[in-house]
This record gives sequence, structure tokens and C-alpha cells, in this order.
Amino acid sequence: MLNTILCILISIAFVYILANPKVPNSLLFLLLAPILILTHVLDAATVWGFFANNSLHLVMIISVYASLMAVSGFDEQIGETFERMTRNIHGKNRERGLFGIIFVLAALCSTIMANSSVTMAMVPALYGISRRMKISRSKLVLFVIYASTLGGACTLIGTDTNIFANAALEEAGITPFAMFDFAWVGIPIAILGGIYMVMFHHLNKSYDDLEDADSSMPAPKERTDDMARVMKRQQTGIFLGFFSFILILLLNSFDFFKALDINAYAYGYLTIGLLYGFKCFSWKEVLHGFNFERMFMIVGLLAVIKMITNSSLGSWIGALLEQSIGGTSMYFIFTVLFIVTVIITQFMNNMAACGVISPIAITIAGTLGADPRAFIMAIAIAAGCGYMTPFASGTNQRMSVFAKSTIVDYMRYGWPLIIITYLCALLILPHVFPFF
Repeated sequence: MLNTILCILISIAFVYILANPKVPNSLLFLLLAPILILTHVLDAATVWGFFANNSLHLVMIISVYASLMAVSGFDEQIGETFERMTRNIHGKNRERGLFGIIFVLAALCSTIMANSSVTMAMVPALYGISRRMKISRSKLVLFVIYASTLGGACTLIGTDTNIFANAALEEAGITPFAMFDFAWVGIPIAILGGIYMVMFHHLNKSYDDLEDADSSMPAPKERTDDMARVMKRQQTGIFLGFFSFILILLLNSFDFFKALDINAYAYGYLTIGLLYGFKCFSWKEVLHGFNFERMFMIVGLLAVIKMITNSSLGSWIGALLEQSIGGTSMYFIFTVLFIVTVIITQFMNNMAACGVISPIAITIAGTLGADPRAFIMAIAIAAGCGYMTPFASGTNQRMSVFAKSTIVDYMRYGWPLIIITYLCALLILPHVFPFF
């Protein structure tokens, strides 16, 4: 009984930390993890063992490369390519053609790069397109936000939320997702969502902001010839290191390559070390990429999930759910989990929303003897549906300074994407990952 009360109090603190934007998310580990150890809810070996979670290291490797891409100007190459491909669009349907190209580029880049990096890289190009083609900058910015979100849902590394969902499965002792498992549902969502966004772009409100003198516009960087040569070497190093890492991740999905026993995460760290060893980047630049705030947050989330699923609280929740959902359709449970996650993610960090709902889904699946992977993937995708508010995701928050779009604009253009996402998830996931 005492154990259950203690777990309930820790769970309340867990939700408070995630829901309060003034409280650092890293407190999930720095505060709750020691309490779990000192009260013997979890042993120390279990808590420290979360640092060995493969998905945690995947997040760290991706974070370092995202930071190094910004240092090297690699992300600016995306913006320049984007600018060149949209420069000569003319004709009666030029706006639809433009939005089609924007969608494809943003979505494809977001499958392997952080959404925030992709969208920020496109900002200078969006300013130029806005002035040249007389299209509202705010409209372009919101379009790119949604396009990158849809693209990120297609792969394991497309968003941190997908990676965290994988970590939750791994810690529960369940077979984790492979690199392109999300593509089964992510690609149909991206295709249908892209068609909707392009065909109905008039629902995305325009503002009179073509000639705004916006101080938030990133200033162009002046570079000497020496700087250009250094950045070229850095970009080459990133291309070889990062894309070979992605290739190893992809190949590890196949049995013939698994037999070689090449650890993709060890290889990822090796490539980062080589970038420093060959003097492509300084040690300070490499170290800056390690997002320790995010690392502690993920470990804290995993610790609380372990507490809920393994403790007497988990058993209590399981018994309660068994009584309340006995005989209930798995599709109904799927729908409830999806809707609750979508609502929470509009006001909470995406990964945090996934962390709150994941242990409940795992407990429900365990109680019913079901495979939780369809539930967990649906939760990860739902947690990425930040289509209703400007603060629903980090990308929304960072990009909102470049646009005048209001919460009403987000809702009017974004709600059909949630419907598309839900229907695709409901119709596809139970067949790819059967409940039983």
C-alpha cells in the first residue's frame, strides 16, 4: 500500500514537471530518479541502466549532427537548393506548383533531419519567395511547419518522439521498431496530408507581410575564402559521416546485415570522433551538440515508465483497466489513446505527451495480453500532431516568430491533418502490428 501511494505521488510530480513550462524537464531525472532509488521502488542498476538505452544514444547522435550541420552551413545548402528549385515557377497554377515543391523538399529533408533544422534552413528562402511571388510569408512559414512535421513521421529518426517511443518499447522488453517501420503509416499520411495542404492552401490564411522589416529574419553570414574552404571540408565530413550512419541504421533492419553484428550507435559515435580527429570541427563545437537536457529528460521518462509498469501501481492500474474495458473493442481503446495524446500534445512537449500516455498503453496491452506496438506507434504519431497551436512543438515555437499566424489559423488549417493521421493510423497499424 505504501509503495502504491509513493508511486502515485511520484506520478503526480512527474505530470507537474512535464506540464509546467517553467520547470526544467531534466528534473525528471535529477529529482525523481534519486527518489526512486532511495525509496527502493527501483534499484540503482535499473535506473543507471537507462543510460545504455540504444534509442537514447540515437537521440544524442542525431542532436550532435544537427548542431554540426548548423556550424558548417550544411543546413543553408538546403535553403539555397530550395530557392533555386522554386525560382522559375510560373503559370496559372503557380501557387499550387510552388507549394507542391515546398512540401516535397521539406518532407523529404525531415525524414532524416530534425524538423526545426529543416524549417530554420528554409527561412531565408521563404522571405525571398514571399517577396518575389507576392505570397504571404506567414502562409509559407505555416505550410513549411506542417510539411516538415508530416515528413518527420515517416522514419524512426524523423522526430525525437518516434525515437522515444522506441525507447519505451525497448525498456519494456518488447521488440523495438526498425528504421522504416513508421513508413507503413507515415508515408500514406504524408501523401494524403500533402495533397490536402496543396489543394486547399487557401485555408492557410494570408497576411499583408510581404515588405515587413522583420528583425527576426536571420542575417546573412559573411564568409572569407578561408572560411568557405573550412566549411566545405566540414560539409563533406558531415555528408560522409551522417549518411553512412543512416545507411548502417537502415541495413540493420535486414537479417543478412545483422549477422555482421555492427552496432550502429557505436559507429555513429565513431564518425563524430573522426570529425574531430580530422580537424573538421573543434572539440567545443562537437561537445555543444550533446543535448544533456534532453538526455536527462529521456532517462527520467524511462524511469517513471518503468516504475508504473513494474510497481504495484502498474498492477493496480491494470486491474482497474481490466474491469473498465473488459470486452471493449481494441479499436475503441486505440481511438481513446490517440485522441487523449493529441489533446495533451497541443499544450505539452511532444516527447512528454508520449511519455505520459505510453506506460498506460503498455499496461493496457499487458492486461489484455495484446502486442502494444500498434498502440505505441499511434501514440508517437499522435504526439507529433502539433497542428492546433503555435506552442504544440518546438518547431512551432521557433518558427512562430517569423509569422503572424494565430492559434485560429493553426486550427483552421491543421485539424484536417489530425483526421487524416487518425484514419490512416486506425486503418493501417492494426494490420502491420496486429493486436493479437
